[in-house]
Amino acid sequence: MARSLKRIALVVTYGTLLSKAGGLLRQLVIAAAFGVGAAYDAYNYAYVLPGFLLILLGGINGPFHSAMVSVLSRRPRDEGAHILASLNTMVSAGLLLVTVVLVLAADPLITLVGPGLSPELHHNAVLQLQVMAPMALLAGLIGLGFGSLNAADEFWIPAISPLMSSLALILGVGLLWWQLGASIALPEFAIRGGVVLALATLVGALLQWLLQLPALIKQGLARLQFVWDWRHPGVQEVWSVMGPATLSSGMLQINVFTDLFFASGLLGAAAGLGYAHLLVQTPLGLISNALLVPLLPTFARLTAPEERPALVARIRQGLMLSTASMLPLGALFVALGGPIVALVYERGAFDAQAVQLVTGLLMAYGVGMPAYLGRDVLVRVFYALGDGTTPFRLSVAGIGMNVMHDGNHGSYSKYEWVNKLMGGSIYILAGNVFNWKVQHNVLHHTFTNIHGHDEDLEAGVVMRFSKHSKWRKFHRFQHLYFILLYGLLTIKWALVTDFLQLKRYLKNNLSHKKNIQPKKEWSVLLLSKSFYVMIWIVLPLLILDLSWWKVMIGFFVMHYTAGLILSTIFQLAHIVEPAHMPMPSEKGDMKNTWAIHQLFTTVNFSVNNRFVRWFTGGLNHQIEHHIFPYISHIHYFQISKIVKKTAKEFELPYHEFRSTRAALTSHYYFLKNMGKRPIPVKA
Repeated sequence: MARSLKRIALVVTYGTLLSKAGGLLRQLVIAAAFGVGAAYDAYNYAYVLPGFLLILLGGINGPFHSAMVSVLSRRPRDEGAHILASLNTMVSAGLLLVTVVLVLAADPLITLVGPGLSPELHHNAVLQLQVMAPMALLAGLIGLGFGSLNAADEFWIPAISPLMSSLALILGVGLLWWQLGASIALPEFAIRGGVVLALATLVGALLQWLLQLPALIKQGLARLQFVWDWRHPGVQEVWSVMGPATLSSGMLQINVFTDLFFASGLLGAAAGLGYAHLLVQTPLGLISNALLVPLLPTFARLTAPEERPALVARIRQGLMLSTASMLPLGALFVALGGPIVALVYERGAFDAQAVQLVTGLLMAYGVGMPAYLGRDVLVRVFYALGDGTTPFRLSVAGIGMNVMHDGNHGSYSKYEWVNKLMGGSIYILAGNVFNWKVQHNVLHHTFTNIHGHDEDLEAGVVMRFSKHSKWRKFHRFQHLYFILLYGLLTIKWALVTDFLQLKRYLKNNLSHKKNIQPKKEWSVLLLSKSFYVMIWIVLPLLILDLSWWKVMIGFFVMHYTAGLILSTIFQLAHIVEPAHMPMPSEKGDMKNTWAIHQLFTTVNFSVNNRFVRWFTGGLNHQIEHHIFPYISHIHYFQISKIVKKTAKEFELPYHEFRSTRAALTSHYYFLKNMGKRPIPVKA
């Protein structure tokens, strides 16, 4: 196996090296010809959707490729040919429709991607998108074909395939230079230059598809016929992996859209992103292909229970290799970004100003390189196991609130390491896992809405959430100023709360686990805070050409937005009019059992709103979450029907608001009532 892996890795490495060298040469030609001018700037916006589909569907490590390898590696050649023909038919039908949409809706799509483009750039980008629209169809065929070839142990053709696109672009730009000479970058020729770039890109994609046909025929996998056999077990198995995997990979490409969306108002920014991305992708793609392409078939052949130790060993090997290769490369781009950009690009129309622009972008990209490849290794493991759902959930969760919350409850995934990884995302918000699990999992879920025990009711002296709290005169206005304070939640975590909580919890021997190690917890807290400051403050100051106060304003806005969202969602579940806030008896006993206590103290909101349910990570189903904290939130909607029925049967409360607005209104009036001077109780 080791010798086979080495052989495959060498083949893939040589092929990828040729492709990446061609890609770099292509970019040098484009940079010398157009710099960061209008033609290439518009091209980057037009290429977003076709390029997205080409990478997503046709990429050598994309979901189509991965799904085909994971399924066809375990099936006979004849059956593989039938599966490929069926998928080609179905995928082509769908992508033909996508092609038509791209042509007809090019104008609004460019507006969506680049709302700040000038009319000239917008028109240029629309024209280029219409030219490149057929790449949607070609992308699907390329991905399916290359996956089939890799499953048949044919790695050379897929590895050198991207070279065709580079050669087509170099030839296209060369012919235009031969015609226009140094005038190629002038604004009056921007349309012509853009059309040439788009047409050459389309021709390159066509050549990639044509290149694979002889190899497919040789391997006995090519059937040039329409087959509509979606009921075939192999076809269904491919779809079961390919569907979620496509959505998962698509989520990762959202950052491309986001970058261009905000860059559309900055002249040359899109072109700069393209140049920086190429510098990162050249070594990243080389190492990624050399590592992942041979590992995926290996993972797929080690899925049996008795092969699990060998699979774990290969996973460990992949992660070690990815980390060892990416860390130095990322550090190199951060430390020497300027000289690298100048050495590669500074010639022709690419001047010193362009070098400065691309350098900052390259340094930012370099920071994330280690995580990117490690993520791809782990994703391939799930694909090999026939599980495309878990990577999809991870990708989607990166957008919603369910990552940290479900992860720290141990309910996000059946895999403990996934829960730890997702729970650890709280460090991105400057939080701390240990403190969260004590404060939230132990105190809040055990002593919900009990004054003096549930720290969610503690807001210092500025807010009064309970009638048992001391009243102060300024509380009369808390229903007016609360919105200003809620946004400070995560900043308070970062600067004050975590340090005070950890000191208090360790002193009182409070923990969610046995064998507390105070030195370890303090070390984790200090290191995570230091890393947090480095990523969000120090690096932007070093990389970005911005004044320190601009960076700090951005940092504050980021935190304030996160804090406002988190605080509001948390408060709507407990700090509202229907929620009870009981106190223990003189003996320290509560009136109700724990489960019934949750029904009295917890409230749902907007339970029928799918967007709210997704955006809040199921936290709008607080009743179900409090009763079943170790069940994933994706089941709460169905569970709620049972809980509601049971509560009604036993004449127990089940409080819910039909809308978020109603919950906010109740929260407002609750704060207003808590702000009133308490009426003294007569003895």
